[in-house]
Amino acid sequence: IVGRQVVGSEYLKDFKTVSRKHAKFFKEKGKWFIEDLGSTNGTFVNNVIVSPGQKKEIKHDDIIKLSSQVILKVKL
Repeated sequence: IVGRQVVGSEYLKDFKTVSRKHAKFFKEKGKWFIEDLGSTNGTFVNNVIVSPGQKKEIKHDDIIKLSSQVILKVKL
């Protein structure tokens, strides 16, 4: 789980557009996924919103946005 008050908080604490518990990354059957945890400003994979509670597979070079201010590139 990443956000302003969990893993990554030392990097995300100043980004008020990122929720305290924003999203969850997890591995299932050898594949990586992200799930939005009901964040205020949304989680996006390749500019497509991930609905709260929906798991979305992530792959190498995907672009993940935790709000409009935090953009990550997947390196698997």
